[in-house]
Amino acid sequence: MLANRGGWLSGSKTPGLTWLRYLMAQQTNKQTGTLPESLRSGLVDDTGLLEALFPDERSRPSERWLRKMRTKRLIPCVKIGHRFVRYSVRDVEAALAKQFTREAKYL
Repeated sequence: MLANRGGWLSGSKTPGLTWLRYLMAQQTNKQTGTLPESLRSGLVDDTGLLEALFPDERSRPSERWLRKMRTKRLIPCVKIGHRFVRYSVRDVEAALAKQFTREAKYL
């Protein structure tokens, strides 16, 4: 059995998660187009955020679009130092939903 013995998954919320179960979850989530909850709750880089928000590669915007949204302060980010920028997928999803969702007008 491939058990987690203090590796990179030891600090996660699911300490009993094995490599085999992790790989099976990754394969399952590739088919559905979503990431596991343990990976969605952490901080990700530019490409990781775009992959999490837009699972279909054909509809995925560019990293330039993401940087433009960040400089306009339309999405939240965590800056550590000068160039080290990370994003919380949940916070960015909420910000994009708030920014780009329009209420229907009733006549």
